[in-house]
Parts: sequence; structure tokens; C-alpha cells
Amino acid sequence: MRFRALFVFIASLIILPSAFAQTTQVEYRFIGAGLSASAKNKASLSFVESPRLDQLVLQGLAALNLTQDQVDWLSSRMYNRDAEFTLKEQVVAGLAKRAEHACGNTQRNGIALNSTLRRTSFAQRLYAPLDPDITRLDIEKNSKIHGRVLVTFASNQSPSPIEIFGNVEHPGRYPWRSRVSARDYLKNSGNLAIAGQRVVVIQPDGVQQAHSLGRFQGDFQDIAPGALIYVPFDFCDTFTALSDRADLDQMIMNLLGSRLP
Repeated sequence: MRFRALFVFIASLIILPSAFAQTTQVEYRFIGAGLSASAKNKASLSFVESPRLDQLVLQGLAALNLTQDQVDWLSSRMYNRDAEFTLKEQVVAGLAKRAEHACGNTQRNGIALNSTLRRTSFAQRLYAPLDPDITRLDIEKNSKIHGRVLVTFASNQSPSPIEIFGNVEHPGRYPWRSRVSARDYLKNSGNLAIAGQRVVVIQPDGVQQAHSLGRFQGDFQDIAPGALIYVPFDFCDTFTALSDRADLDQMIMNLLGSRLP
């Protein structure tokens, strides 16, 4: 009887880990101009063992009948659907408070942006290169993925538009053009007058870059298709420390980088 009890105990040690192993569940979407949200552009896969990033991506491409050269890798994204994401609530509350004490156009622009953020869906973005040609060559970039994940493959058939947000009177999407600066995008969209001397360009892969709006620039700063131009706010209230105002702008930019498609 003792031997039988011991056998059952040992067997349970072998069975329990596999019984409670966490699967990786991945939702894939193929997005881009002219692409519908139909079933053929979506797929779902479950992995019993946590896959490395290149495996997760390659199997997703196969499930969608896509090849690597159909994807704009810089604009493709991955999100953690398990993580609690509270940044939206923090930004909306902070921006509402600042806009309440702002002056003139800045107040109106802050209220308009806050309204847009309230209507937009966000999730915790996982900043990692998705191109298998990159990840398979560097084990540090080819980590194992756990839990529930959303992967969006961006089509490279046509360049994604540029988006302008922040302290501007005409936010929205504008056609991307090669060798066009942040200054020109703001000027052509009627947003240059309020923009100050510098803006922040959030490239599609999430990299944030300060771009000068000076008329004469030594080195041209490129803006990739799908990038976002953010014009910082200049709140005029004297109750808020300058560091707190800068922190709010940074929080807004981080939030915008985590938008769901």
C-alpha cells in the first residue's frame, strides 16, 4: 500500500506541470489601406509551449497565407493582452486638469485631444522587432512569448499616412511623402504657427525623436510612413511645475504609441 501511494504521488508530480502549463494564445491581423476586417485577414493560434518570436511570427504569416515581403515590418506591432493598462486613465485625467486652466487655443486643443483619447482603444505594446530576418540572428531579440498576444502585420502595398496630434488646430491623417520634414507637414496642414521650435516624431517602431522646426536645418531628419508627429502643449497655468507639464507630454506620447489598430 505504501508503494502504491508513493507511485501515485510521483505520477502526480509528472502530470501536474503539463496539466497547468500556460499556453500562448496569439491573435493575428493583417492591416492596411484597402484591406477589410474580414475573416481572411485574421487568424488565431495557440501554442502549448511558449514560442520564440520568430516562430510565432512565421506561423502567423502561414496562417494568413502571407509572405515576408508583403509586410511592412517597421509598422507591424505586438501587444500584450493580459497586462492591465492604466495609462489611458492617467493621461485623460491629467490632460483634463491641465486643459481646464489653459489659455485660448491651447485649452481648445487639449480638450479636443482628450476627446480623441477617450474614444481610442489602447493596450500594452511590446516593443520588439518582428522581422524574422532580424530576430532569428539575435537570440536576445528572439525571446519566448507567453500569455495572450495580438500581432498586427502592416501591409506594404501603400505607405501609411502621417498622423499629427497634440497642441494643434488641425489634427488628423495626412499623406506620407518622401523627403518631407516635420516642418513641412505642419505647414501644409495649417499647424505650424502654434508648434514652437521643436516637435517629437514617433516613428512606427516606437522610437521617439526630437525634430527641429527651424527653416534651415543642417541634417535632414527622415520621417517613415505611419509615423506620428506630436506637438507638445504649452500650458499657461502657473500652478503646474514645468517638469509636470513635460511629464504629461511624455505620458501622452507613450499612450499614442500604444494605440490599437
